[in-house]
Amino acid sequence: MPYSELKPGRLRFEDESTGNARLLIQDNDDLKYADGAGTVIQLLSNLKSGTKAARPSAGLKGRIYFATDTGEWFYDDGSNWHRIACGGDFIGDADLDTKFETERSADEDIVRAKAGGQDIFEGYSSGIIRIVKNSDCSVYRTTDLTVSHDTWTQVTDFDGTDWDNQSEFDLTNGKFTATKPGKYLVYMGAAWGGNSTGRRGVRLYKNGSTYSPYHLVCAGCGDPIYFIGRTLQVPLDAGDYLEFYVYQDSGVNVSLMEFRVRIIKIA
Repeated sequence: MPYSELKPGRLRFEDESTGNARLLIQDNDDLKYADGAGTVIQLLSNLKSGTKAARPSAGLKGRIYFATDTGEWFYDDGSNWHRIACGGDFIGDADLDTKFETERSADEDIVRAKAGGQDIFEGYSSGIIRIVKNSDCSVYRTTDLTVSHDTWTQVTDFDGTDWDNQSEFDLTNGKFTATKPGKYLVYMGAAWGGNSTGRRGVRLYKNGSTYSPYHLVCAGCGDPIYFIGRTLQVPLDAGDYLEFYVYQDSGVNVSLMEFRVRIIKIA
């Protein structure tokens, strides 16, 4: 016959239809719901708090724990803790390597985003936005390159980089390879030496083929040094590559004194 039994800190009762026993156990400030053998099925008084490191082992279904040092909320499903929300000043994934932060210190007024542990975005109260690791490179060749008459010559063996955030520029082969799709702003600048006759030109190649009409500057100004600059907006898919060519038709070989490239992803 179903019955209930009350002992200090414990209430035993049976289901009238099945006879299955259940226990309510008072354990300090926890109220536990258990089967007749005392195995805990669920914690009824379920809110705990403390540092994340002090969080107890999972295993009592129904507990909710607030980590006071990180602002995280966790739920115990009886086997594992699951983070259900972030309080405070950020929203993030389970291991917090990808998250969105409103500010890191009081009244800092900076919004940040992190992905895979890498800071990728910063937004300031002034309205300025910084893309921390945007695809962006500036490279140069300052060693003279001999350019033959009436020949489009590829610029290779660049001397160095001012910066290359994603390591996308191959200095030896003079090639930029995009790692992500988007629109890129491409600048080419060439400084020439030699005689003052003929023309000087620059041209951009994409995936091994001419992308842009060549840009020529006619000589004849009496100055043996010419500077040619050109800026283009180029759509690229991941894996697309760019190469850079120069031209002169003065009738003799001419030195390319300096060549610079700046590429930045703008969309």
